[in-house]
Amino acid sequence: MIDKEKGWQDRATKLQKDMSYLLTHDSITGLPNRALFYDRLDMAIIHAQRNKERFAVMIIDLDDFKKIIHTNGHLLGESLLKETGIRIKKCIRKVDTVAYLGGDEFALVLPAVMRKDNTIKVARGIIKSFHDPFDINESLFTLTGSIGISIFPEHGDLAEELLKNADIALYYAKDKGKNNFQFYSYTLKVF
Repeated sequence: MIDKEKGWQDRATKLQKDMSYLLTHDSITGLPNRALFYDRLDMAIIHAQRNKERFAVMIIDLDDFKKIIHTNGHLLGESLLKETGIRIKKCIRKVDTVAYLGGDEFALVLPAVMRKDNTIKVARGIIKSFHDPFDINESLFTLTGSIGISIFPEHGDLAEELLKNADIALYYAKDKGKNNFQFYSYTLKVF
Protein backbone atom coordinates (compact mmCIF):
# COMPACT_ATOMS: atom_id res chain seq x y z
CA MET A 1 0.00 0.00 0.00
CA ILE A 2 2.87 2.40 0.80
CA ASP A 3 4.48 1.72 -2.62
CA LYS A 4 1.16 2.48 -4.32
CA GLU A 5 0.81 5.78 -2.43
CA LYS A 6 4.39 6.73 -3.25
CA GLY A 7 3.69 6.01 -6.92
CA TRP A 8 0.67 8.33 -6.87
CA GLN A 9 2.67 11.02 -5.08
CA ASP A 10 5.50 10.72 -7.61
CA ARG A 11 3.02 11.04 -10.51
CA ALA A 12 1.30 14.00 -8.84
CA THR A 13 4.66 15.73 -8.33
CA LYS A 14 5.64 15.11 -11.96
CA LEU A 15 2.27 16.40 -13.16
CA GLN A 16 2.71 19.52 -11.03
CA LYS A 17 6.19 20.13 -12.51
CA ASP A 18 4.86 19.55 -16.04
CA MET A 19 2.02 22.02 -15.47
CA SER A 20 4.41 24.60 -14.03
CA TYR A 21 6.68 24.22 -17.08
CA LEU A 22 3.75 24.61 -19.49
CA LEU A 23 2.65 27.80 -17.71
CA THR A 24 6.11 29.38 -17.88
CA HIS A 25 7.56 28.16 -21.20
CA ASP A 26 6.66 28.54 -24.85
CA SER A 27 5.46 25.34 -26.51
CA ILE A 28 7.24 26.04 -29.83
CA THR A 29 10.70 27.16 -28.70
CA GLY A 30 10.85 25.65 -25.22
CA LEU A 31 12.12 29.02 -24.00
CA PRO A 32 10.70 30.99 -21.08
CA ASN A 33 7.51 32.78 -22.08
CA ARG A 34 6.46 36.39 -21.46
CA ALA A 35 5.26 35.67 -17.89
CA LEU A 36 8.53 34.05 -16.83
CA PHE A 37 10.52 36.76 -18.62
CA TYR A 38 8.76 39.48 -16.61
CA ASP A 39 9.43 37.54 -13.41
CA ARG A 40 13.15 37.25 -14.26
CA LEU A 41 13.27 40.93 -15.20
CA ASP A 42 11.66 41.93 -11.90
CA MET A 43 14.17 39.73 -10.03
CA ALA A 44 17.06 41.31 -11.97
CA ILE A 45 15.84 44.78 -10.95
CA ILE A 46 15.63 43.80 -7.28
CA HIS A 47 19.06 42.15 -7.36
CA ALA A 48 20.67 45.08 -9.21
CA GLN A 49 19.18 47.65 -6.82
CA ARG A 50 20.37 45.68 -3.79
CA ASN A 51 23.90 45.16 -5.17
CA LYS A 52 24.20 48.47 -7.04
CA GLU A 53 24.79 46.64 -10.32
CA ARG A 54 23.87 47.26 -13.91
CA PHE A 55 22.17 44.86 -16.29
CA ALA A 56 21.02 44.88 -19.89
CA VAL A 57 17.68 44.19 -21.52
CA MET A 58 17.64 43.25 -25.20
CA ILE A 59 14.75 42.86 -27.58
CA ILE A 60 15.47 40.96 -30.78
CA ASP A 61 13.13 41.20 -33.73
CA LEU A 62 13.66 38.92 -36.72
CA ASP A 63 13.92 41.02 -39.87
CA ASP A 64 11.35 40.27 -42.59
CA PHE A 65 10.17 37.12 -40.79
CA LYS A 66 6.56 37.64 -41.90
CA LYS A 67 7.65 37.41 -45.56
CA ILE A 68 9.28 34.04 -44.89
CA ILE A 69 6.12 32.71 -43.21
CA HIS A 70 3.91 34.10 -45.97
CA THR A 71 6.03 32.35 -48.60
CA ASN A 72 6.84 29.10 -46.77
CA GLY A 73 4.11 28.55 -44.17
CA HIS A 74 3.76 28.56 -40.40
CA LEU A 75 5.32 25.14 -39.77
CA LEU A 76 8.58 26.30 -41.31
CA GLY A 77 8.27 29.52 -39.29
CA GLU A 78 7.98 27.51 -36.08
CA SER A 79 11.11 25.54 -36.99
CA LEU A 80 12.98 28.80 -37.63
CA LEU A 81 11.84 30.21 -34.28
CA LYS A 82 13.02 27.10 -32.47
CA GLU A 83 16.42 27.19 -34.21
CA THR A 84 16.71 30.92 -33.54
CA GLY A 85 16.18 30.31 -29.83
CA ILE A 86 18.89 27.63 -29.85
CA ARG A 87 21.36 29.97 -31.55
CA ILE A 88 20.64 32.83 -29.16
CA LYS A 89 21.07 30.56 -26.12
CA LYS A 90 24.54 29.60 -27.37
CA CYS A 91 25.52 33.29 -27.24
CA ILE A 92 24.64 33.93 -23.59
CA ARG A 93 25.70 32.83 -20.12
CA LYS A 94 23.77 30.39 -17.95
CA VAL A 95 22.67 33.24 -15.65
CA ASP A 96 21.14 35.14 -18.56
CA THR A 97 17.54 34.69 -19.67
CA VAL A 98 16.33 34.47 -23.24
CA ALA A 99 12.56 34.36 -23.72
CA TYR A 100 10.25 34.07 -26.68
CA LEU A 101 7.69 36.86 -26.48
CA GLY A 102 5.62 35.85 -29.50
CA GLY A 103 5.47 36.68 -33.19
CA ASP A 104 9.07 37.21 -34.25
CA GLU A 105 10.33 38.70 -30.99
CA PHE A 106 12.76 37.43 -28.37
CA ALA A 107 13.88 39.22 -25.21
CA LEU A 108 16.93 38.86 -22.99
CA VAL A 109 17.93 39.84 -19.48
CA LEU A 110 21.70 39.95 -18.96
CA PRO A 111 22.28 40.42 -15.21
CA ALA A 112 25.46 41.87 -13.71
CA VAL A 113 26.70 43.41 -16.94
CA MET A 114 28.91 46.12 -15.55
CA ARG A 115 30.48 47.31 -18.82
CA LYS A 116 28.84 48.27 -22.10
CA ASP A 117 31.49 46.23 -23.94
CA ASN A 118 30.09 43.02 -22.47
CA THR A 119 26.65 43.83 -23.85
CA ILE A 120 28.11 44.74 -27.24
CA LYS A 121 29.93 41.40 -27.35
CA VAL A 122 26.64 39.51 -26.76
CA ALA A 123 24.74 41.57 -29.36
CA ARG A 124 27.47 41.04 -31.96
CA GLY A 125 27.56 37.33 -31.15
CA ILE A 126 23.82 36.99 -31.70
CA ILE A 127 23.94 38.85 -35.02
CA LYS A 128 26.93 36.74 -36.10
CA SER A 129 25.09 33.53 -35.13
CA PHE A 130 22.53 34.36 -37.84
CA HIS A 131 25.18 34.60 -40.58
CA ASP A 132 25.08 30.86 -41.27
CA PRO A 133 21.92 29.90 -43.16
CA PHE A 134 19.23 28.03 -41.23
CA ASP A 135 18.87 24.47 -42.52
CA ILE A 136 15.20 23.54 -42.16
CA ASN A 137 13.93 20.39 -43.84
CA GLU A 138 16.93 20.35 -46.19
CA SER A 139 16.27 23.91 -47.35
CA LEU A 140 18.48 26.86 -46.46
CA PHE A 141 17.02 30.13 -45.17
CA THR A 142 18.76 33.39 -44.48
CA LEU A 143 17.58 35.26 -41.43
CA THR A 144 18.78 38.43 -39.75
CA GLY A 145 17.78 40.18 -36.58
CA SER A 146 17.69 43.69 -35.19
CA ILE A 147 18.40 44.30 -31.52
CA GLY A 148 17.39 47.11 -29.19
CA ILE A 149 19.19 47.47 -25.86
CA SER A 150 18.47 49.32 -22.64
CA ILE A 151 20.64 49.39 -19.53
CA PHE A 152 19.50 49.47 -15.90
CA PRO A 153 19.49 51.99 -14.25
CA GLU A 154 20.56 54.50 -16.94
CA HIS A 155 17.57 53.84 -19.20
CA GLY A 156 15.01 53.10 -16.53
CA ASP A 157 14.47 51.43 -13.19
CA LEU A 158 11.10 49.79 -13.91
CA ALA A 159 10.48 46.76 -16.12
CA GLU A 160 8.02 48.58 -18.39
CA GLU A 161 10.40 51.50 -18.87
CA LEU A 162 13.37 49.25 -19.70
CA LEU A 163 11.32 47.28 -22.22
CA LYS A 164 9.83 50.41 -23.79
CA ASN A 165 13.30 51.93 -24.19
CA ALA A 166 14.77 48.70 -25.61
CA ASP A 167 11.85 48.68 -28.05
CA ILE A 168 12.58 52.28 -29.10
CA ALA A 169 16.21 51.30 -29.68
CA LEU A 170 15.03 48.26 -31.69
CA TYR A 171 13.02 50.43 -34.06
CA TYR A 172 16.01 52.73 -34.41
CA ALA A 173 18.13 49.67 -35.36
CA LYS A 174 15.55 48.71 -38.00
CA ASP A 175 15.48 52.29 -39.28
CA LYS A 176 19.30 52.17 -39.59
CA GLY A 177 19.10 49.26 -42.05
CA LYS A 178 18.25 46.22 -39.90
CA ASN A 179 20.69 43.42 -38.97
CA ASN A 180 22.34 45.58 -36.29
CA PHE A 181 21.96 46.64 -32.68
CA GLN A 182 21.37 49.98 -31.05
CA PHE A 183 21.45 51.17 -27.46
CA TYR A 184 18.65 53.35 -26.18
CA SER A 185 19.44 57.04 -25.94
CA TYR A 186 17.23 59.83 -24.68
CA THR A 187 17.80 61.56 -28.02
CA LEU A 188 16.07 58.77 -29.98
CA LYS A 189 12.65 59.64 -31.30
CA VAL A 190 9.65 57.48 -30.55
CA PHE A 191 8.39 55.92 -33.79
